[in-house]
Amino acid sequence: MIELRCESAPVAKNEHFVSLANDLAHHIAAKGAPASAEDLLAQPHHSGSGRTVNERVGEAVGLLRENMKVTRMKRLEGAAVGGYVHHDGSIGVLVVAEGEGKPDATLLRDIAMHITAKLPVAVTRDEIPAELIAKEKEIAKSQAEASSAGKPANIVEKIAENRVNTWLKESCLEEQTFVKDESKTVGQLLKAAGLKAKSFVRFKVGESA
Repeated sequence: MIELRCESAPVAKNEHFVSLANDLAHHIAAKGAPASAEDLLAQPHHSGSGRTVNERVGEAVGLLRENMKVTRMKRLEGAAVGGYVHHDGSIGVLVVAEGEGKPDATLLRDIAMHITAKLPVAVTRDEIPAELIAKEKEIAKSQAEASSAGKPANIVEKIAENRVNTWLKESCLEEQTFVKDESKTVGQLLKAAGLKAKSFVRFKVGESA
C-alpha cells in the first residue's frame, strides 16, 4: 500500500494519477517496500522497461502538470491478507490474519473496512504501547476525580480503572464489536473462520507519516 499525494482534488481523481498510484503499489508488492521514498524513486521500474520509478512518476507529472509525492508505503505478507480502500482513495487498510482456516477474501476485506471506521490502535492489548496506556490512565484518573468529588479514593480508583478498560476494549481490534454485526467482536468473527488477526496498517491521506 502506498500514499501518493498531489496538489489538487481534480488531479487526485484523474485516471492517470490513480493509475500511477496503483502502479507504484504493484511495484512495492513485487519488489518490497524500500526504506524511503527516495530509495523507491531510484529503483528500476518493475515492468523491466529500463526506466526508473522516478521516470515513471515524471511521466504522470508531465501529463497532469502537477507535483506528486510518495509519502508512505507498506508491504505486508501472509497466507491471509485483505485490503480495503475508501471510494475516494483517502483511506486504505491492509490486514493480515493467520491460522488453520481458509483465507476468505470477503471476510478479510470486511475486517479491513472495519478498521477504516473503528480506528483500532493495535490487534491486542499487549501490543498497545505502555506510554499510551499510562497517558490514558492519567486522563481517566483526572476525569474520575473531577466527576466523583467527595467519594472514597477506592471508588474513584475503580471508576478510573473501568474507564481505562473501556478504552482498551475500544482500542483493540480483536475486542471491537464488528461494524456489520455488533453481536460479535472481530476476534470472534475471525475465530469462527479459523483465523486470528496478526497485524494491520491504516493510511489516511494527509496524516503524518
